[in-house]
Amino acid sequence: MAAIVTYSFGDGGTQPVFSSLTPPTAPQTSQVQEIVAQVSWLLADVSALVTHNYGFTASQALNFFRPQVVGPVWISGPLGGGTSSPFMSFDFTNTNVLTIRKLGVAGTEGTFVLYLRRPFSASK
Repeated sequence: MAAIVTYSFGDGGTQPVFSSLTPPTAPQTSQVQEIVAQVSWLLADVSALVTHNYGFTASQALNFFRPQVVGPVWISGPLGGGTSSPFMSFDFTNTNVLTIRKLGVAGTEGTFVLYLRRPFSASK
């Protein structure tokens, strides 16, 4: 089973879009400064893909131009009897998708929230 990612982000106006399993599109993210991703994974899940669609160029990605990641913030405690936070790595090599990998040791299933903020120099 793959990790489940639920997105929350604004629509560029006054209304937020909550609890969407569909990642924001490039036109939507051009209007927002932050995307909130809730990631839920089981013990067997070893990675999660979080699509931010900020649309960085390959050159920007090579020069460490990436979203600022705040978190993970555990929101409901580990699921299914999980007892500990996993070791995680974050891979920014894709210019529109953040790959999160975890070390699958006992007790690392759970749900957490990440905040992905547009880099200041990429602000509209």
